[in-house]
Amino acid sequence: METLKKYIKKYDKVLLLIAVLAILFLTPLRSYLDIEQLSDWLFTIKEQPFSAIIYGAIYVAGVILFIPGLALTTLAGVLFGFAKGSIIVVVASNIGVQLAFIIARYIGRDFVDKFIKEDSFVDKMSTKMEANGFMVMLYMRLLPIFPFNVINYASGLTPVKYKDYALASLIGMLPGTLVYVYLAASAANIKDNPWGLVISIAVLIIFTVGMKFLNKKKGDRI
Repeated sequence: METLKKYIKKYDKVLLLIAVLAILFLTPLRSYLDIEQLSDWLFTIKEQPFSAIIYGAIYVAGVILFIPGLALTTLAGVLFGFAKGSIIVVVASNIGVQLAFIIARYIGRDFVDKFIKEDSFVDKMSTKMEANGFMVMLYMRLLPIFPFNVINYASGLTPVKYKDYALASLIGMLPGTLVYVYLAASAANIKDNPWGLVISIAVLIIFTVGMKFLNKKKGDRI
């Protein structure tokens, strides 16, 4: 019994994370996180005075609960248009990624440190991450190398500084946010502005090619 208590005390944060994930993904609560059901409901309230705040709160929760960021971003463009949708996504996504980072750092960072041996490859990478955190995070946010939600939590397990993570996320997510919100808003209003969709697709192609070029340049430097 004493051994069990010591084990629980030693790994209390990890056990808390496992319990939360089990509740989210192994109970009926998961059905309420379905993006299609959320979008149907949001369309019914989009004209309400506080719809933007409600959507922002849902976006923040979605980031924390692993709802695909692209789906939430494009939905904002459809619901609120380019200008309003962009503001909502920029604010909500940055709040969400910072909360996810803080959760991961509080729960898992100390646990991860126990398995990192001194002078190992992981230890050296951690040192580089701490020293060059801003540039590493900026590349990761600009380039679609890793899934959006994975970056949020995985970054909290690294020694990257919070200010570097927050600033790089803000700058790095902005281009993609504007492109995808504009694309969704243009598609939703294609009858009123048929050229808007053409322009947004062109911008998306340019953005994608630019990201591939940047990824190649980064690869050449390694």
